[in-house]
Amino acid sequence: MELTLIMVIYNKRLTDTLTFSSIRDWKDVQVILCDNSTRDQGNEVLAREFGYRYISMQGNQGLAKAYNRALDAIGAGEGVVCLLDDDTRLPADYPDQIRQAHARNHAKIWLPLVKDRTGYLSPAIVTGYGWKRIVQPEDVDAPGVLLTGINSGMAVDRKIMQQYRYDERYFLDFIDHAFLRDMRRKNIPMMVLKDVVLQQTFSSDVQSKQAAMERFAHFKEDVKRFYSASPTAQRYGKKILLRRRCKLCLKHKTLSFLFA
Repeated sequence: MELTLIMVIYNKRLTDTLTFSSIRDWKDVQVILCDNSTRDQGNEVLAREFGYRYISMQGNQGLAKAYNRALDAIGAGEGVVCLLDDDTRLPADYPDQIRQAHARNHAKIWLPLVKDRTGYLSPAIVTGYGWKRIVQPEDVDAPGVLLTGINSGMAVDRKIMQQYRYDERYFLDFIDHAFLRDMRRKNIPMMVLKDVVLQQTFSSDVQSKQAAMERFAHFKEDVKRFYSASPTAQRYGKKILLRRRCKLCLKHKTLSFLFA
């Protein structure tokens, strides 16, 4: 079974990323490095050195556009596509676990457990317009549970990806949740891989006020897009924006975000 990894990188050198340190010794996988960097990190040369396919986005074009470019490069065929951020630590047996899951069950989407500093980040349980974290892996087995999750580490049957294109009006946020929402509506079977645990570090968290303002501008548009279906959804999206504004005001000790 052909396993293709799509890794999107942003303003980092490939060999300095946590994800690369996890995948560099993997054999029999195809890696597509999609570079959203705004400054040259020498990644094209490094990608060629390690046998990776390199795609330059000519600047930060957003995650949805990067995914679509990578999917176009993969083309038709059998196998599984795995999506990776550049700040995820993966277990050494991840490829074997994905191949085994693909061979033994009818699922088309496989969600590993992803942990961050707080606990289990992904998968999460859909609750109305939002979602909540699981406390333990067994929470996903409750009757009637609807699942969502993050992109990094998610594996998808290649045929599913051949028929899907990400909405390029999204820049960074809610892309994964929009994808899984689309898949739930199509009744595409998903499976949680409870024996596969990834670590997400969020090394790209913004620090400066200016960077945070730019990041928030994209977040605001992504929230509006994701919660555009109905007036009730729009009101829920406004609550999310208000919470984010307040958190950023406290973090950066300014009221600027209330008017951004």
